[in-house]
Amino acid sequence: MHALRLFFVAVTFAVASLHATSVRPPTFPQLVARAEFVAETTVKSQRSEIVRTGTDRAIVTTVTFTTLTAINGPVPTEFSLEFMGGTVGEEAMEVEGMPQFAIGQRDVIFVEKRAGQLCPLVTLGYGRYRVYTDATSATPLIARDNGVPLEDIAEVNLPMPESAALSSALARQKRRPLTLAAFTARIRETATEIAVPHLP
Repeated sequence: MHALRLFFVAVTFAVASLHATSVRPPTFPQLVARAEFVAETTVKSQRSEIVRTGTDRAIVTTVTFTTLTAINGPVPTEFSLEFMGGTVGEEAMEVEGMPQFAIGQRDVIFVEKRAGQLCPLVTLGYGRYRVYTDATSATPLIARDNGVPLEDIAEVNLPMPESAALSSALARQKRRPLTLAAFTARIRETATEIAVPHLP
C-alpha cells in the first residue's frame, strides 16, 4: 500500500499547524459551545475517493450518519460529513488524530460550527465518543475516540495517548464509565447554561 502525500499546500500547512500548536484538548463547555449540533449516531456508509485540483490530489472520506438521538442543536435525521484521509485501492492517506469509523458503529459526535475544516468534528477525535456495552451490563456506556472509557466529563480535556498499548492499559484502569444517558444529560445541561446569560 502506498502512502499518498498531502500535495495541497494549504492542507499541508493546516495539518502541520494543527499538530504543532492548535490541537489542544477542549474543556467540556468548549466542546459543547463549538458544536453546531450534537447527536448520537450510527454509521450508515462510508466512501473514500481521490479528489483533484489541477495536478494536486488528496483522499477524502465521506461518512454518512443516521441520527439515533438528537442531543443538542438542529440535528438532521441523516447527514454526511467529509474527513480528510482514507484508502483508495493501493493508496492511503492518513491524518494524525483523525477519527476512523466503521459501518454500524455507534457514537456521540460533536459537529463543528465552522465549515472548511480538515475534520468536521470539534478538535478531531476529541469531538467523537464511542457508545459501547460491556460484559457486565447492557447499559450503553461512553468511551473516548481511543477506546478509553470516560468516567467524568472533565476527562475530555486530557490528552489522548497515541500508543495503543497505553490506551489499552488506561482502559483497564477505568471502573465506572459514564453511561450514555448521563453523558447526554450533561451535554444538554451545559448547552442550557451556555445559552442562558448570567446576570451580574
